[in-house]
Amino acid sequence: MAFDVTELSILTLSPNEKATLDAKDLVRTGALKNLSRTDDGSLLFGDCRGSGGAPYTVSADLLGPNDKPSLRCTCPSRQRPCKHVLGLMFAYAQQGSSFSIAPAPQDLLDKRAQEAAPPAAPKTRTPKKTEGPRTVNKDALAKKGKEQI
Repeated sequence: MAFDVTELSILTLSPNEKATLDAKDLVRTGALKNLSRTDDGSLLFGDCRGSGGAPYTVSADLLGPNDKPSLRCTCPSRQRPCKHVLGLMFAYAQQGSSFSIAPAPQDLLDKRAQEAAPPAAPKTRTPKKTEGPRTVNKDALAKKGKEQI
């Protein structure tokens, strides 16, 4: 089931009020560009002007696991979801019909497939093969014992 993008649902994802206000400001000032969605509307993506030289790439996969969207941004912010992704979602909630329909970028499809794949089994350690008792260098052991005394 796809995540329903509404103002209220976006507010539930927001980490704090400042991120929400900043996201709405990004929409108001037109910082979001190249806004697109897939034909079925399950994947939103675009670019967002930020403090870096190149625009940040933002995306929202509305078919994320556990009925929550998978939100991604190339910005260096540690806050997740960041204001850029929240801005993308607010823009879609307000003006979703103006998003152009485009095929999803391959990297986003790869990430979607990776999330849908079952988790890999944990690696098990194989014990070392020993052939008989361990050999001890008696001279080195005696020298170490003398040094300790």
